[in-house]
This record gives sequence, C-alpha cells and structure tokens, in this order.
Amino acid sequence: YPKAYKIYHEHCVAPKNPALKLHQQSLVGTTLLIPPIGGKGGPHWIACLFTSEGYGQAVSSPETILENTKLALEDLAKQIDELRSGEKAVKNDEGEVLEVGGCWSVRINSGMFRVKWERTLKVLKEGRVDLTVVRPEGESDGGGDGGKETRVSEGVAGKRSMDAVGGKRKRAKGDDTAQRQKAIGGLEGWLK
Repeated sequence: YPKAYKIYHEHCVAPKNPALKLHQQSLVGTTLLIPPIGGKGGPHWIACLFTSEGYGQAVSSPETILENTKLALEDLAKQIDELRSGEKAVKNDEGEVLEVGGCWSVRINSGMFRVKWERTLKVLKEGRVDLTVVRPEGESDGGGDGGKETRVSEGVAGKRSMDAVGGKRKRAKGDDTAQRQKAIGGLEGWLK
C-alpha cells in the first residue's frame, strides 16, 4: 500500500516544525479515511484511527487510548455517514462515486499499545460502526468459536442520528477469505 502510506504520512507530518508536534497532537481521537486508490491494493477504503499521541515507550495509557478510540470511531462513523449520504461524495478518475461497504478490522490497540482486547472490544460494541473484526484461524474471540471473524456491532453508520464528534481529546459483511487474509496482514482497519 505505498500510495496509501504516502497519504497517511503526509497527513501526519503536514506542517513543518515547530507546528508539527501540535498538528500530531490534534490528530489524536480522529480518523483519516483514505479512499480506494486502485492497483494491487484493491478497491477498498483504509481507515487510520489515531488513538495514542506516542508509541513505543511513549504510548498513551490504556484508558486514554480507549477514550481516543471512542472519539476516532465516532469520527469514522461521521465520515461514513457523509459519504453514504452524498454530502461529501468521493469520485474516481472516471467520475463514478466511490461507495463505502462494510468495515473490517484487525484487533486494534491490543498489540504494541498493550490494551487488553476485551476492553477495546467493549468500546467497539458501543460504537455506531457496523464492524467485523478478523483474527487468525483457530484463535477464539472469547466465545470459544475458533473462527476467523467476530461481528462486533449490528449498528450501521448512517442509520442512527448523528451528533457532531464531541468530547475532549485525551493526550500523553461478506465471507471473502482473501479479504480477511489481507486484513489479518496488519492494517489497523480497512473498509471494503
């Protein structure tokens, strides 16, 4: 995904120093939604949720990450609502409107951010994004099924009333195996 990474990188380092740190702090609790680019990456959207101001030793606390995950999911839901309503339609080179399908994700926050998966799963279930989380085959979702995916939420962005993204940012549907395997490959989240 080199083209998507370029968009992500430019979004994260847009201003030059000293404004860079302030810009990066302002991203926490938001989502960058990258439209389909084509090529080998496939025709899907990529959602980048910014849930921690730092990483590695400087990663935010689990509580802060979970709060920012709530805010980033609400931001994602708002963007999906705007795209699906036509309010902020995105078109490809042929002028066709790009549609947003179902949302698929890996287990965000549970790796290098060290947030227990059950805590993030609770936040995801409380959100408005209809989301399917993939996991390695044979690994349980906690319910003992050992399958490859967990349906997190039955809510679909756009079907419930939409409030503006609120709160203060804290700092410090398919069965396509190939698509699931791509998601397992390490993306924080993506939309087919």
